[in-house]
Amino acid sequence: MDLPLHGRTFSWYRPDGTCKSRLDRILISSSWLNLWPYSFQRGLKRSISDHCPIILEDIGKDWGPKPFRGINN
Repeated sequence: MDLPLHGRTFSWYRPDGTCKSRLDRILISSSWLNLWPYSFQRGLKRSISDHCPIILEDIGKDWGPKPFRGINN
């Protein structure tokens, strides 16, 4: 299965902008989707590469507050 892509329509762009495609994907099984039903792919801005980075996100899980870590001098 292919998850929905949020934030972008395409994951690859030709440097001159004449061609675009969704080459990069995160594929999952149906059993994995049963465990994480609200997961999706997010396409980020590209920088050096002609491919956009893609991260996996899930909106259904609340992992609680993020711990603050400071450096003690």
